[in-house]
Amino acid sequence: MKKAAYISVTILEILCLAGAWAVQYFTRRKMGMARYVVYKNRGWEARYPMELLANGAALLMAVLAAALLLYFLRQRRNLPKTAWLMNAGMTALTSAYGGFTWMNSAQEVRSYYFISAILGAVSLIQIVKTWIGMMVCRHSGHGIG
Repeated sequence: MKKAAYISVTILEILCLAGAWAVQYFTRRKMGMARYVVYKNRGWEARYPMELLANGAALLMAVLAAALLLYFLRQRRNLPKTAWLMNAGMTALTSAYGGFTWMNSAQEVRSYYFISAILGAVSLIQIVKTWIGMMVCRHSGHGIG
């Protein structure tokens, strides 16, 4: 059961990353998608402080990942090798999310808010998956499977 849930969540993450790529691809290639993205960007910017929200969410993900990474480094002798892989994935995804969010803007990348939200969701899913995996590994002494 645990292994099936882990694989399902991993597939969901891969599909979300493919969706982020598709949003960027079609925003650059199709005028209708570009118009819709610009329309949504302007609507969101008028209603919400989008830059503040995007940067705040990236900072929150970085803090959560750093806290979990520090916990991992303290418990690394008691955790199996799968915990190393989960933490490496969490670090890579959170770094990609933070880098994209802090190095780009809606003026540079039209689909910035869409991609930032998708990458943030993937990063959060990976952080939660890593946390649950480390708790399961710590209590059972085995890996996820």
